[in-house]
Amino acid sequence: MIGGFLGLLAILGSFSWADSEIVEVKHRGLVDLKPFVCQDITRSSLISRVCYDESTRSMLVQLSGTYYGFCAIPDQVVAEFLDAPSMGKFFKAKIGGIERSGLYDCAHRAPGHS
Repeated sequence: MIGGFLGLLAILGSFSWADSEIVEVKHRGLVDLKPFVCQDITRSSLISRVCYDESTRSMLVQLSGTYYGFCAIPDQVVAEFLDAPSMGKFFKAKIGGIERSGLYDCAHRAPGHS
């Protein structure tokens, strides 16, 4: 019995939840996080997670439990966002906040999809 439990723990320990994580993105639907690199944010009262897919230049930002998608966002802007003294102020000023007319609004395509 203990051997079976330890075997199960070993299997679960080698499994990466991020590889199979699918999240609901506002105005976009379900998005698989497999191609994204995600970072949990603990220093912002507004932003709790940022996920970025460099190959498609798509970024997901989790605000108060809700994910929002952004497209055609350059790597440098993401790096500046993650390093900003105030991520919330940077997000609102340089990324456009959650307004659908923001600078990096995805308009007609969902992040993580072609």
